[in-house]
Amino acid sequence: MKIDGMKFILCVILIECQYVMQYSIAYITYCPCMGMFYVDIDCILIGRLGNQIEQFLGMIAFAIRINRTLVLPPWNIMSSLKANFVPFENLFNITKLLLIHQFVSQENFMLNKAPLLWPTTKRTAICFRPRPGPLNNDCNAKDGNPFKEFWDTFNVSFTDSSFYFPLSADDPKEEWDRLFPPNIYPVLAFVGPPSSFPVRPENRIFHRYLEWNSHINVVTESFISRWLEKPIVGVHLRNGEDFLSACSHLKSNLRMLFSSAQCHGDFNELPPYKVTEDMCVPSKKLVLRTISYGVRIIKAKSVYVSTDNDPMLSLIRCHLSNTTVKHVVWKPNRKPEEDMALLGRIDLAILNCVSTYSASIKRERDVNNLPSMFFGLTNENQRDLEVLCNSTGDTKSLWWS
Repeated sequence: MKIDGMKFILCVILIECQYVMQYSIAYITYCPCMGMFYVDIDCILIGRLGNQIEQFLGMIAFAIRINRTLVLPPWNIMSSLKANFVPFENLFNITKLLLIHQFVSQENFMLNKAPLLWPTTKRTAICFRPRPGPLNNDCNAKDGNPFKEFWDTFNVSFTDSSFYFPLSADDPKEEWDRLFPPNIYPVLAFVGPPSSFPVRPENRIFHRYLEWNSHINVVTESFISRWLEKPIVGVHLRNGEDFLSACSHLKSNLRMLFSSAQCHGDFNELPPYKVTEDMCVPSKKLVLRTISYGVRIIKAKSVYVSTDNDPMLSLIRCHLSNTTVKHVVWKPNRKPEEDMALLGRIDLAILNCVSTYSASIKRERDVNNLPSMFFGLTNENQRDLEVLCNSTGDTKSLWWS
């Protein structure tokens, strides 16, 4: 009996220790909601996949800095500006991310952690400052699109608000713990990600841990086998009204816009030393000339066009009629993540300097030493690519690519 009693006590202690270990871990959760990005006087609604990835990379750095497990929110794959939340692991493998920090999917967190760690009566929304909405001095965390849709997806309502002003995602753990002690705030639920947009240069390295899941890989390889013939030039065209509106702000002498630093440097230290209109909205003539240049470099047999607006198919086919190109392809119903994966692995990608979607593709290609080009950069800035591709099979990207 004494032995059985000791076993019982040991079991209780073990269970309690496991409980303490499991629920003493502090978490960060956030809505992948970017709201309004202000440029000059006007504002632009942003929050597409490329933008979400930019801020996610910053959130990795933030979670590591303050030593909290990062809850991986679903991706908002918008369709006609309507929220469409897709589980994180439907796009990327979580296993690769676990090499650098602690992560848990939003679905797993809400099902297995939240009931005890984050009871419905103690859910505080965290924001920088009070947000406009029906409540005064409140985060109004569920006011607006896609804020309400996101939290409603997981049946989350908030009972209180706290503000993290004057802190930022770059402040040390000690400052965050002083304002939000983990024993009182085991979960920091941010209305929107506190990380920088666009991603800070030192956080781009985390992109190497974004690994497409097997389904995306199969879909991508199947598409290439069915519709394309190698070598392939991939083209990302951003010519929709929303992007034209964003680029119109260049008239106010902006030196940087969204991800344009990938073409002129983080400190405008590289030619042409600022973002230009050709980088943002290249003319059709420039688009055709750049594609022709890329085709000639790798003797491409296929050109794949990724765009949410005008693919310029007839113009491209006509312009390339006397070249090595046999196929010019655009599929309007493909998902943005599928196009991103495709452009990340083909022989040569021609990208948009300003687009965060292009920036994500560029980072993936950099990881795999694949060459890239950009619309709006001079041939002088891109001339080394031709030498590189023709002189060695081990291609790599340079700063201008």
